[in-house]
Amino acid sequence: MKEVRRWALVSLAASTGALVLGFIAGEDEILILPLGVTAALGVIGEARESGWTPSIWFLAQAGMCAIASSSQVLALVSMSFALAYWDLSALHQRLRKAGRIHEPRLLLRRHLLILSSALVLGAALGIASIVVRIHATFAGALLSGLVVLAGLSLLLRRVRAPATQLESSGVGQAERNS
Repeated sequence: MKEVRRWALVSLAASTGALVLGFIAGEDEILILPLGVTAALGVIGEARESGWTPSIWFLAQAGMCAIASSSQVLALVSMSFALAYWDLSALHQRLRKAGRIHEPRLLLRRHLLILSSALVLGAALGIASIVVRIHATFAGALLSGLVVLAGLSLLLRRVRAPATQLESSGVGQAERNS
């Protein structure tokens, strides 16, 4: 499915672009060159359909985001798009191995809905944690984190419930067999 690869490459470019803006804002332009090298390696790996490239690229991008401390919001946006790239590359590999898929556009649309929901919610919580400063004990922070994880889990179960109905009609059969 070429559409999955297209979305993956758009995510890679958006992740790189957000980090470039973060480096420019923090006057760390010298870091744009290594970032360009990692982006080029990601594109080359995607073109060769290498299974390990998205994971290596993701780790390199995470390291670059850790360096971009002057713009935490842009680093968070960059990591969200990096997660999208990593996930969509894995989906592309699974679909390629699966062979023929009944209604691939519907499968892609469902996957993008789940992925975008998780990324938007995660980015919103991340931005909220950057903006809002609350003085809490470690136990309070741990409890808050568990509540957020439970909420995310519930959200994903509710979003995936219709997907289970679709799979029973044969839409996800090829992906499940891989």
